[in-house]
Amino acid sequence: MTQQETDNPHVPLPDAPDNNWVDRHAPLSWRPYLRLMRVDRPVGSHLLAIPCLWAILAGVVAGVAWLDLALVTIACLLGAFITRSLGCVVNDLADRKMDAKVARTKNRPLASGQLTVTSALILMVILGLLAFALLPLVGWQASMVALAATPLILAYPLMKRITHWPQLMLGGCMNWGFLVAWTSLEPGSFMSAMLIFSGAICWTIAYDTIYAFQDRDDDRLIGVGSTAILAGDHPKLFVGFFYAAAWLLFASGWLVFAGPNTIWFMLPLGAHLAWQIASIRVEDGNCNLMLFRANRLAGILAGLPPLAYVL
Repeated sequence: MTQQETDNPHVPLPDAPDNNWVDRHAPLSWRPYLRLMRVDRPVGSHLLAIPCLWAILAGVVAGVAWLDLALVTIACLLGAFITRSLGCVVNDLADRKMDAKVARTKNRPLASGQLTVTSALILMVILGLLAFALLPLVGWQASMVALAATPLILAYPLMKRITHWPQLMLGGCMNWGFLVAWTSLEPGSFMSAMLIFSGAICWTIAYDTIYAFQDRDDDRLIGVGSTAILAGDHPKLFVGFFYAAAWLLFASGWLVFAGPNTIWFMLPLGAHLAWQIASIRVEDGNCNLMLFRANRLAGILAGLPPLAYVL
């Protein structure tokens, strides 16, 4: 890495969409902070928000009061952005030395020295306070569920140092908002919620394994764990297992919630996940990034089955 790269806040990150808002329009002094929060790569916020929307749609068809739905929707959409940003700051603080050794991450603001640790810690506190301020919108029980995610967020960056399953912890973090929204709105049974949540964890393990294929060689060199490494020479089989498990758990959970018509609403998701599995090219970073981003559509399809409730 050159000194110019280290000091230059213009350097775009390789997994950011071309011509994103941060690189085109954000003030130069803001860009390192916005990149630290992944504002230039919003797909993570989308993937965190989508499971919340499943619970909200379930609340709509179950007849939950509109005011409650509105408050939870506001909390979930803002919370998805804030908590994802918070998690990214925590992750990059923990990984700043390792990130400097990985081609895809060496230009991240902390790894490259564009931001100091002190600046990142101040931003982390601000984001934490903003997230805390949203809790009254979801009620005290759901607030307790939300706060229970704090150890997961703090522990996730450490998992790659001790296990090949950091994606399992990530699955809990990324889909915790679903439990918060479900607890607040109470649209259906606890069994339905836990089956859907378990499916969401399997879904996250699969799509983040695809994403992690980009870093597999670097991760091996620096000695960190990943399900992308664990997949070995059978990446499609590994990802396919978790996508299949996700589909079955989603179908079971929505069946409990909405009845037998659920299966028809699950077919588009099954077709989409099958396409993803067939399209995996481990050595093609652009393909893997495209498939990872395609999980926004997968998440939308996974949320269709509550519509069976009204049929």
